[in-house]
Amino acid sequence: EVFVKDEVGGNIPAFEFMPSKYDGLPYYWDGHQAEFTIPPSNSSIDAVNYIKQGLQVVLNEARKINSKATLDYRCLIETPPETLKELPFRFINFGCNPSNNIYKTKAIRVGNPRKVPIRVAGCHIHMGIKDFDSERHHQYVYHKIKSLDQVLLPLATAMLQGLEDPKRRELYGRPGEYRIKDYGIEYRVLPSTVLIDPRVTKAMFDIAHRLPLDLEDDSMESYINKIVDDAAWLWASVRRGVSSTIGSLSLESNWGLV
Repeated sequence: EVFVKDEVGGNIPAFEFMPSKYDGLPYYWDGHQAEFTIPPSNSSIDAVNYIKQGLQVVLNEARKINSKATLDYRCLIETPPETLKELPFRFINFGCNPSNNIYKTKAIRVGNPRKVPIRVAGCHIHMGIKDFDSERHHQYVYHKIKSLDQVLLPLATAMLQGLEDPKRRELYGRPGEYRIKDYGIEYRVLPSTVLIDPRVTKAMFDIAHRLPLDLEDDSMESYINKIVDDAAWLWASVRRGVSSTIGSLSLESNWGLV
């Protein structure tokens, strides 16, 4: 999911330029945010390349109605109640069902969407499991999501300091959130801000897919040094925030979009 903004930083709702999800395309509007899916991938390099293609499609569609449109790294935007009051319900309704949570945290159930003055976007990571069966793999799911919360979540939060809006978690994206799919699991905690730079996105995918279920005696740093290709850059971004290491907050520039 990703938001799009105009030349003065205002949101351009995705329903103004993206097709409906019922058109059967891998990119569509989901309320104010644009959403796209990527094909199953065997490597993080392939996944990141597919994400770049998806971002380019969103940008191309937006520029059909505004030639100065750009992608927005923010994971939360404000949607004034007076605007929500005027829009058709299909454009403002929250389409997602509540997430599951390994900690049995009560699901967030949003009331009248016209009275919720924010919209949020996430970057969900889907993980395929061979011969997956939700009942038989119950313990695997629990330990996998827990290990990601212990490592991936704090790393992402540290890297995105000053960029991610924690109010997003008032709607979804709290620790432990996931969904069961017929092929495996979907980790739903990360914000769309991890799309700020392909190096951040790739690191998140590498960790998600390569992290062991149970963290034993090795430190988090030793795990990450084995898993992430450019671990030195990641640790610098964790210590100072990724905005100090990427040089630009422009997704177009960082991803090489045209």
